Amino acid sequence: MPTLSTAPTPAMTPIDTPPLLLRILRTVVLFALCAVISLLAVLVTAALLNPFFEDVEHVRLVAKIMLLVGLGLPGLLLWLAYRLRLRSWWWLAGGWLAVIPVLAYLAVDDPAIRRPMSVEEMSPAFPGAEQSYAVLMRYAKDSPATRAFKVGSFGVPDEAGRLVPYALKHKERIETTWDQLAPVRQWYDELSAFDRIGDLAPATEKPPVPAYAPHLVLARTALLRATLLALDGRGDEAIATLLPMLDVSWKMQVNARTIERAQIGFTARRIALRAVVNTLHHTPVSPAMRARLEVALGPVSEEAGARRLVAIKYIPWASGSITLKGSSDPSVNAAVRPLVWLLDLLLINRNRTVNEVGDVLAELQDLAARRQTMSPARQALLGTGPLQIKNPVGRFAILNILPAFQPVVDGYWATEDRLAAVRARLAQL
Repeated sequence: MPTLSTAPTPAMTPIDTPPLLLRILRTVVLFALCAVISLLAVLVTAALLNPFFEDVEHVRLVAKIMLLVGLGLPGLLLWLAYRLRLRSWWWLAGGWLAVIPVLAYLAVDDPAIRRPMSVEEMSPAFPGAEQSYAVLMRYAKDSPATRAFKVGSFGVPDEAGRLVPYALKHKERIETTWDQLAPVRQWYDELSAFDRIGDLAPATEKPPVPAYAPHLVLARTALLRATLLALDGRGDEAIATLLPMLDVSWKMQVNARTIERAQIGFTARRIALRAVVNTLHHTPVSPAMRARLEVALGPVSEEAGARRLVAIKYIPWASGSITLKGSSDPSVNAAVRPLVWLLDLLLINRNRTVNEVGDVLAELQDLAARRQTMSPARQALLGTGPLQIKNPVGRFAILNILPAFQPVVDGYWATEDRLAAVRARLAQL
């Protein structure tokens, strides 16, 4: 009777599978490679389509395309890797060998800042600088004195033919406002007593600056009051009203470390010079008062002053006060700081950014000195190409932090032109 064989059957050979830890590691490496390739694809997309364009609709379209590439490409790469079984260490090593040179290119920064500049070079401290600066900043932005300042300004007409009727119409209010400005006028007398007015503002992105309102209100009121005095034939009194304004505004401008302070200075000076021109047109001024006026006018700055205005904005960059490294920000969660540091390394080249700012501002200085429009220099930053994927966040920071210099420089040259007109008028007397 046949019986079933009791011979042992050979054991089945198990499929050789990698340990779980290696599979997890390989998956992490694959995900990281897909993320890097996606990042590079987004940078190439940005270089080709130019997200720095000033057309808002274009910017929105490019942002949508970049978002689609950034989110869609990793999923596509992972699907292909698993679908085509391209998950071996050889494939991963080949992918990383391809992207590492590109990452190194993105991470390499300029070796040094080509145009180093410190705030001390622009506006050095001098004996008495601290005291004069403290007096000036009595009316700083958000200071108690500024918050308490409630005197309303005048809407002075720009047209010369409308100034006199406007002053006559508001004669009583002008006198009342002049009395209300007694603390500010006393403050100006204190400032005028200094040979120079120091500026100790640190080279930061947002340094403390003087408040604009007290200077503007005083300048406009002085213009109208001087106009009324000139109409009454009291030329010396009219000029005496303007001397502190001319003196202080010049001293504010010449030692300024911030564009805001310089702009307050030449704006107040331009208003006071308008009042001088108007006074000299309507009434005689004694030789002694004209001599005092000559001293208060200060020297002519012209090209040097225009270059200084542009250079002021470069100091925080060159001194390193404007930081682009988010990984050092204490508000960033410690767990994600390594990722932030890596993105900083790849997307922001600090020295390269500062050097590009320096190149742009050097060109802007030449344009400002020649009274030419500055828009071509800014437009040059908007240009791009398929190979310009380096330092994208740095370029974005440049475009967003660089101020609109044109109105500031135009205002400066308008003041210089009015100063030249006053000097020419005095030479004829």
